[in-house]
Amino acid sequence: MSQKHNIPATCLFSELSDILKKVEGYASHFTSLFLRGYQTEMPDELTVICKKTSKDKVVAGINIKFFSIYDIPAKKTQLCTYNSQSFITSTIEQTLIDFVAHYGINASCTQIGNLFFRLPYDIDLLIRTAATQSDTYLKRVMFYLAWSGRGTWKDFPAFLKKVPVKLFPKLDEKQAQTSWNGEIFIKYPTAIMLQAPEGDLPVIDTEIARRVEIVCYKPFREYFAKKSILPIFHAPYMVEQLPEFFMLMLSKANTDQNSFFEQLSADNRKPAFPAAFLEWLAKTACESYQTGLLKQLKPSFWNRSIQLRPKMHANVCAWQCFYNCNPY
Repeated sequence: MSQKHNIPATCLFSELSDILKKVEGYASHFTSLFLRGYQTEMPDELTVICKKTSKDKVVAGINIKFFSIYDIPAKKTQLCTYNSQSFITSTIEQTLIDFVAHYGINASCTQIGNLFFRLPYDIDLLIRTAATQSDTYLKRVMFYLAWSGRGTWKDFPAFLKKVPVKLFPKLDEKQAQTSWNGEIFIKYPTAIMLQAPEGDLPVIDTEIARRVEIVCYKPFREYFAKKSILPIFHAPYMVEQLPEFFMLMLSKANTDQNSFFEQLSADNRKPAFPAAFLEWLAKTACESYQTGLLKQLKPSFWNRSIQLRPKMHANVCAWQCFYNCNPY
C-alpha cells in the first residue's frame, strides 16, 4: 500500500468486501489492478461497478466511486484475495474495457494506453468481450492495441460499424489537435502519438516484441504523428507507409553518415535501430537497388559500411545485402 495512505487496511478492505456483496458489483479499474497485484500503490480512489445504483461514499478517508450498469455476466469477474479478504474483481480484459468505458476515472489517455502495453491479457478474448458490450468500447480498445503495438489489423474484426467515435468523450477539438483514422472510425488527440508506451512488457513472442520495439522508437512515432496516421500493423495502408518510413531513415543516414555509422557500430547491448528496420534492409536491399532506390546512396556511404563491417556485430547479416549490391 502506498505510504501516502496512512489508514487501517483491515477496516477499509473489510468494508469494501462487504460493499461489493451488497451492491452486487465488482472492483475494477486501478482498484482491481491493485488488489490483483498489477499495481503496487493503492489508488487515491476505489471504484466499484455495480447493478444497484449507489452514491459515492468515503471510508477511512478514501473515496469509493460507483458506476452502475445493467448486467454483470460472471465471465467479467473473478475472485481474488487480498489482506485475508475475498474480493470480486474484474478480469484483466474487463478491466481494460472498463477504462475505455468509464472516463470518470482519474486517468489520462496515455496512462490507459500504458496499461494496454504492459498488462498480460488475451487479445482475442479482449476484442470479443468488447464487441459484445459496445461498438464504441471496441473501437477504443482497437486504438489502444494499435497504439501500444500489442495488436494488429489481423487481430481486429473484419467488419465494423461506420459510426465515428472519440477516443476520449470530452475531447475538445478546439483545445487540442486531433487526428482521424478511417479504418476503425475513431478520432483521437494527435499528441498521444508522440508519447511512447512505458512499462515492463509481459512475456510475449518475438513478433510482438519486434513490433513493440519500433512502436517505441521516437522517429517512428514522430513520423506518423506528423502525417496524422495511426500505425496499425498489417493494415492495408501500412504496406506503403512502413517502407516509406524506412526509406526516410536510410535517406537521413546517407546525409549524416558519421552519426548513422557510429550508432550502427556502437558496441552495446541495445540495438541502435529497430530490428524491423534491419530486417527490411536484409529483405529488400537487392530488390530496392534494382528499382533504383538504393542508387541514391553516396559512394562514401558504401565505403564506410565496408570499413565498419567487422564492428557491426549482429547487424552484419542485414548489411551483407549492401555489400552484394555495391555498385562502386
